[in-house]
Amino acid sequence: MARSKKRRGRRITWRSAVVLLGLATLGAGAVWVVRLDTTVRHQFEGTRWSLPAHVYSRPRQLHQGLPLNPAVLERELTVRGYRKDASARSPGTFRLGKSQATVYLRGFNGMQGRVLPIRAQVVFAHGRIVTLTADNGQQLDEALLEPIRLGSILPLRHEDRAPVALHQVPGLLLQGLLVMEDRRFMDHHGIDPLGVMRALLQNLRSGRVVAGGSTLTQQLVKNLYLEPSRTLRRKATEAVMALLLEWHYGKSEILEAYINEVFLGQSGNRAIHGFALASEHY
Repeated sequence: MARSKKRRGRRITWRSAVVLLGLATLGAGAVWVVRLDTTVRHQFEGTRWSLPAHVYSRPRQLHQGLPLNPAVLERELTVRGYRKDASARSPGTFRLGKSQATVYLRGFNGMQGRVLPIRAQVVFAHGRIVTLTADNGQQLDEALLEPIRLGSILPLRHEDRAPVALHQVPGLLLQGLLVMEDRRFMDHHGIDPLGVMRALLQNLRSGRVVAGGSTLTQQLVKNLYLEPSRTLRRKATEAVMALLLEWHYGKSEILEAYINEVFLGQSGNRAIHGFALASEHY
């Protein structure tokens, strides 16, 4: 009888220990998930939209005697987003001939105050501007093309990007991105078990790593939150964060964030992030 009671007591002790260990593990896991959740929401809603400092060129001066020909002027206008128009009757348009041009210059805020829009007539000869006049025929001392944005940077992280809204992204780019990176993006909840299995089979068949199972959401998590290490702990963190990201935010928000955040190259100590800036840089 005494031995039976002892055995029963030991069983209860072991069971209690297992239960306590399980509860402690669940508690630690819950705390870990809550911390990850706080990190996900704080950075996605905060740092993701912190605007970088912009760096601009000086305004481009046009004046009589300036060495300039129509081809160079066209390049100067095109890089600023001006478009050709036969009438050139609205700011940001121009009409170009062999020896003359009509340019409707945009207004902008300069160092000395507001520069007003103006429609100017430019005549060239021998590779120079020979006359610069307003629409009413008045001679202009100068006309100013607005500064070009040379770049933008988050100084503490040396990151540069040109944020765009999802509706500004060409549909063909979005389709190609989803086909190449995550065909099931609209169907999964952050991780894709089918994608993982497919990548595993491809890697086993080839005998080396030729495919990854990361979803587009997981790739965004890597860009936003994690260091580029390849440990099991980091992969587990990545998976949980991807699930949390999909729990709190819609597919459109995640896709827009990915388009603006993905790392696409390096220029000196400046990291190129996002497709918009990469399209200008490359």
